Amino acid sequence: MIEQRLISLKICYLNGESQSFEFPAPQEEKAMLASYIQRILTAEELMLEVDNCLVVIPMQNIQRLEISPPPLKLPDTVIQGVHQIS
Repeated sequence: MIEQRLISLKICYLNGESQSFEFPAPQEEKAMLASYIQRILTAEELMLEVDNCLVVIPMQNIQRLEISPPPLKLPDTVIQGVHQIS
């Protein structure tokens, strides 16, 4: 049996609040997850199906998204191997 990798998503809002979610990595993760994230970032809202309910969050309310672990294949514009020092 293949163990399914879980992705953690933390949404940080402009008002200082945050929410965390977890979802299974898509089967086509290597080729598709990075481009999928790019499409999400250009959308006007972030839509999540959470516990049989559609949650729509306007992107204008989001300060940042934290995705862990990062996709296996990252866009060329990502600076890799960065460590936060302050």
